Parts: sequence; structure tokens; C-alpha cells
Amino acid sequence: MLTSWNEHISTINDNGLTLINQDNSIEKNSNIYATSSTGEILDNILDEEVMEIEREAKANVDATAETSYGASLPIGGMIKSNFYVEKLPMHKEVGVNPFYFEGRYRAWAAFLEFGTGTYIDIPQGLTSYARTFIINGRGTILPSAFLFTATERQRAETMRKIKDRI
Repeated sequence: MLTSWNEHISTINDNGLTLINQDNSIEKNSNIYATSSTGEILDNILDEEVMEIEREAKANVDATAETSYGASLPIGGMIKSNFYVEKLPMHKEVGVNPFYFEGRYRAWAAFLEFGTGTYIDIPQGLTSYARTFIINGRGTILPSAFLFTATERQRAETMRKIKDRI
């Protein structure tokens, strides 16, 4: 499971910086020119922001995943220890690798983020992505979003920093 800033940055070129938000709205500032320093500034901002998303997402992870029948699955610590951050030039990702729990190698973080079975809560725009984690539709894990909520909270701050620094 991952969230990626490269999905939100459309172009940076001689015509300026164009950002496409998750709701497909476009923000364009034609006074911004893509000099090498502009690209470096933008890349540095995104480096900062992806680290902040990871920090906040880890803080948001519940210690246990609750089920519809009252059980608690102690996967929070394993989710936190399986986070990864990828910081390439103009491509940033933060996510959680799958891991073993009770003998099963699964995307447990996605199960906690979106829920399972009929107990799902998928944010708008993420339905296709979330559905890639469905196994049989009979799960009972209740949703407790942590990664995409951190990403959404950080989005406005990122946009502000870009506008202020470039």
C-alpha cells in the first residue's frame, strides 16, 4: 500500500508549474519557471512532505486492528516497522510493505486502512486501488485509516510551501 506524490504533480516546464489535485482540479502558476533551482526547491519540499506523511501516518496507526466480532489483532507495531519511503528526484512514495501475521503474508496495512469484507470505508477516488486488496470479501477488520488521512492533511501544507518558496 502506498501513496505517491508523483500522482499529484503533472508538469514542471517552461510554461510553469501545473499541479493536479486528487479531485482532478488544476492549479497553475504561469509565473513559475522550471529552472534547475525551481526543480530542486520543489523536490526538497516534496522530500520534507513525504517524511511528514510517514511520521503522521505512523502516529495514526492503532496498536490493534479491531474486528466486527470484538477481537483485536496486534498488527499496529508490525505496520509501523514495515513502512518505507522512496525519495527519487520528482517521485516520492510512502507506503507499507506486506508482512506475515498468523502465518499469512498479506497487505495488512491496507486491511486496516480500508477495512475488509462488508466493513469497508474507502475514500473517494481510491475505490479501484482499494479493491486490489480484496481477497474473498468475507473479512471482518474494521477500517482505521492512517496513511491516506495523513496524506490528505499534508496536501494543503504542501501546496502552501510550494507557493511560498517558488
